Amino acid sequence: MGRKTYESISRPLPNRINWVITRDTTWQADGVKVAHSLEDALEQASFDLDQVEKQSLFIIGGGEIFKQSMDIADRLEITHINLDVQGDAFYPAIPDDFILAQYSDHSSEKDGIAFRFAQYLRPDHLC
Repeated sequence: MGRKTYESISRPLPNRINWVITRDTTWQADGVKVAHSLEDALEQASFDLDQVEKQSLFIIGGGEIFKQSMDIADRLEITHINLDVQGDAFYPAIPDDFILAQYSDHSSEKDGIAFRFAQYLRPDHLC
């Protein structure tokens, strides 16, 4: 995840190794590993995968990290929210070579906002 995403969460996510990508070579935080580029994070995280059972890396944002990783992603787990929001970072357009593999529609009990959990796969990764 990017540094701004980490700072918006303000803590490491539980039960996983957290990598934070930042250009700031002095930045650090307890409970996370730091990389200074997406490429560096992916290379370093591949060593972590050798130590754990699960063999997946998840990229959780922000916008710039998503843009940089789109060409290497083989699966997208997207929550589409039926709401107009103001902001300066957005998820990039889903490339045409991804196929909607499955989805489930929901509505927030708190405020009734509709949302969809969707999984997109590249054709060579379809089950």
